[in-house]
Amino acid sequence: MRRLTLFLFLLICPLHVFSGTRYVWQSSPTNGPGTAWENAFHDIQSAIDVAGSNDTVMVESGVYSTGNRVTPGGVLLNRIVALNPVMIRSLNGPATTFIVGQGPLGDSAVRCAYITNGVTLTGFTLSNGFTRAGSTGDYFLDRSGGGVYSAGGTVSNCVIVDCSAYFYGGGTYQGTTIFSTVRGCLSSEGYGGGIYGGSGYRSTILQCYAKYGGGGVASASLSYCTIASNQTYYSGGGINGGVVDICMVNDNSSTNSGGGTFNTSISRTTITGNKALVGYGGGTYSGLVYNCSISGNSAYYGGGGTYDGVISNSTICSNTVTYSGAGCATGVVVNCVIFGNTAAQYGGGAVYSFMTNCTVVENSAGAGGGGTYLANARNSIIYYNTAPGFPNCQAGNYSYCCTTPDPGGTNNFTSVPGFADLASRDYHLSGSSLLINVGQNQFAPSGLDRDDNARIRGSIVDIGAYESPYVLIDVTAMVNGTINPSGRVAVPEFSDQIFTVTAVPGYYVNNVVVDGVSAGGVTFYQFHYVTTSHTISAQSSLLPTGPTNVINASAGFGGTIEPSGAVLVPQGSNQLFTIRANPVFATISNVKTNGYSIGQTNAVTFLNVNTNYTIDAYFFTYVDTNGYSIGRFELGSSSNIVLSWTAADGWLYTLQRTPQLVPLAWSNVSPYIDMICTGENYLTNSISTNTSMFYRFIARPLE
Repeated sequence: MRRLTLFLFLLICPLHVFSGTRYVWQSSPTNGPGTAWENAFHDIQSAIDVAGSNDTVMVESGVYSTGNRVTPGGVLLNRIVALNPVMIRSLNGPATTFIVGQGPLGDSAVRCAYITNGVTLTGFTLSNGFTRAGSTGDYFLDRSGGGVYSAGGTVSNCVIVDCSAYFYGGGTYQGTTIFSTVRGCLSSEGYGGGIYGGSGYRSTILQCYAKYGGGGVASASLSYCTIASNQTYYSGGGINGGVVDICMVNDNSSTNSGGGTFNTSISRTTITGNKALVGYGGGTYSGLVYNCSISGNSAYYGGGGTYDGVISNSTICSNTVTYSGAGCATGVVVNCVIFGNTAAQYGGGAVYSFMTNCTVVENSAGAGGGGTYLANARNSIIYYNTAPGFPNCQAGNYSYCCTTPDPGGTNNFTSVPGFADLASRDYHLSGSSLLINVGQNQFAPSGLDRDDNARIRGSIVDIGAYESPYVLIDVTAMVNGTINPSGRVAVPEFSDQIFTVTAVPGYYVNNVVVDGVSAGGVTFYQFHYVTTSHTISAQSSLLPTGPTNVINASAGFGGTIEPSGAVLVPQGSNQLFTIRANPVFATISNVKTNGYSIGQTNAVTFLNVNTNYTIDAYFFTYVDTNGYSIGRFELGSSSNIVLSWTAADGWLYTLQRTPQLVPLAWSNVSPYIDMICTGENYLTNSISTNTSMFYRFIARPLE
């Protein structure tokens, strides 16, 4: 009745013929030339053959299961072949418009569509498309792309169902697939059960199978897609190869490895519920993984969440493994949060992994290494993990890590991490955490942390996956007075912080020192727009009795003046000031009193003080082009010189000296022996002639 009504309408009110459109309707009164509905072609291929470039082929609802056009350059038959840039469009969408191929795989197979050169196929259900099998026909043209072979075409708003290819792309081969569903398709002896190659956008690929890899998709570029419930025998139940961004990879499986993905570059994607049934990598196997959520996956041998590859800025949780490495196994893991994973044997969080700035908490293992087993970790938190009779981390190498007990290694911490809210699994560092600004910058990853914030804030990297938004100001306790706030003050980055300095009765604040530089005898100090760590301390002096005068003493960078700050001096008394340059990299360049220069002196005495004064010390500092410290020592006769410096545990120091600073290539100076040093160190050198000597220390971490 619907067709009769449409036919009567066309007889009474013929449609205006729009240039550039060819029509297809199986029940039109006249078969061709397709310029209007009343003379629409009865098959799609006839309309394609007469359509010009950029024309539209408009197709009425129906089942189009005839047509046997040979693939250009091949032997496989197709229901339609479109070589010119046209749009082939259904009038009512895929629910009522079907292009049906012919199976099974073999010489009698018929593919649904071959499109190329900018052709767009939109609004169809393509089903039962098959390719040649075995060694018959071209490897790609005739044995790949069961539903659609797309050499530069686009499939849009289509459903591709129950199609098969012998080699690549049971559903589609190459081209672009957008706003479409690929379901129940098969690659019998190859890769990409649903899609092989090309690109996919806002499409769903589900319940497909490929023998060798990529049950859902292989070697394609995907975005905003869902890849679910696909299978493979070998590698990549969901995806094998290609590039994936902002997708869902759910409930796929591989008999061997890579239940979710295999050797794929993945970003901003959720990977959950995938399985590697008797292999490795339930969620991912190899590849690059960035900013992903990897949860609820499982593997038999290793890597319930991930196996191998480079995993960065991701959350890996609630994965399981029958043997080892529930969260991660092998690979490089950076800026990741790994929690709630369970291994039946070893490494609840990770096993055999190289880890930097990770947070590994609340994982468990049945036989050892509740957090990590045989891992190499740096700048990481490994805490609150469980394994019967074993510590958080078992075996491996650890540096600048927070765990308990101390696993050995360099500069590890055993104190609690100080999370924002452990009960709610908020593993950000609280403002009072002792892990802020105590990592090793040399190990710190470049770029952003797990929250996409700058990896280093406040000059020193934090421990764990999250960089704290706080900058620390360390306050030294004041004798005979207070600095408020006190202790280790966490200040939100880019904010201000005021400190109030108060002396006890009978004393006064004579100096406040900020980052080693005198700020004078102030009673409050404000840090503006804090972006880096600071120190602040204060000194007090006993209030003198009777009339007093003030001498304000300050020292520039490179040395000290003692006493410093606002010095109260009883009238009529004398006051000595001692000036010292840093012996490693500075010399005294000038001293001024009340703004007048008195030259390079290391001591000044004010006699019979009866008025206020100022005294300011200035220093000349030496820094070579590589930023290393240089010290200058002038000797007037034969003598010995003692160099002193403070060394950090685990650092290697090389000392060089020369009688000339400029022009000088330090590489031409024979270094003294390398020295592994801790604490304060001294070195005595015999100088036999009048000379000026320059020294520099080159420091690097001990590997």
